[in-house]
Amino acid sequence: MKNLTAVQTYFNFKLTDDYRNPDFVIYSQTTADGYDVFIAKRTDEALIIEEHVFYYDSDLEEVLFTFIYEKDVDEMVEIYVDDLESSFIEYAIDELHDEMYKDQDEEE
Repeated sequence: MKNLTAVQTYFNFKLTDDYRNPDFVIYSQTTADGYDVFIAKRTDEALIIEEHVFYYDSDLEEVLFTFIYEKDVDEMVEIYVDDLESSFIEYAIDELHDEMYKDQDEEE
């Protein structure tokens, strides 16, 4: 991901696949009947099925983008993703990169 470093610096976050003490998590989980679902939530929130569980990983792009874009830029956050090669990450980073330049243009 060519824009990752610039976007991480601008929005003050770190992506990692090393689960230590993250502020936000995105990971896959297998249901009792063998389906894969995706969980995306702040770690300080209780799991709410209707809000935090996704059947398709394509929905995770918007969740990741929104979390990063709407958080306080002064707050450094760590985001755990169990598969850093997931395509939704690249899509979210590209969208954040576009927003970063829009924000910078508005400041000038």
